[in-house]
Amino acid sequence: MRGDGLNVALLLAGVVLAVVVPMFLINHGVRRAAGDGPMNLEVSDDGVACSTLESRHAYAWNAFTHVDHLAGQLVLGLGGGRFVQIPTRGLSPQQIHQVLTTAAARGVAVRRG
Repeated sequence: MRGDGLNVALLLAGVVLAVVVPMFLINHGVRRAAGDGPMNLEVSDDGVACSTLESRHAYAWNAFTHVDHLAGQLVLGLGGGRFVQIPTRGLSPQQIHQVLTTAAARGVAVRRG
């Protein structure tokens, strides 16, 4: 803190705040959403629809700015800080690949995390 070198404690605190906390919050949100009961996911050439016992949301592919393929989830960005989280726990690798391929074919940027 005197300006004579790297403050390791401050660096570690920054890494925790910048990386670990957001990852925890996103994963916690996905688990909470998945734990609210069964979720049905419909992926088609037209877009993505998610429904639970309480709600149904449908989005055309052109509504998404990007798709992040993260561990245990797909995160479809809607812009403005909004996103749709899809847990991949119940999907096969082929189904995940199909969602990513369909998104890319519709002009949505696919990012792997």
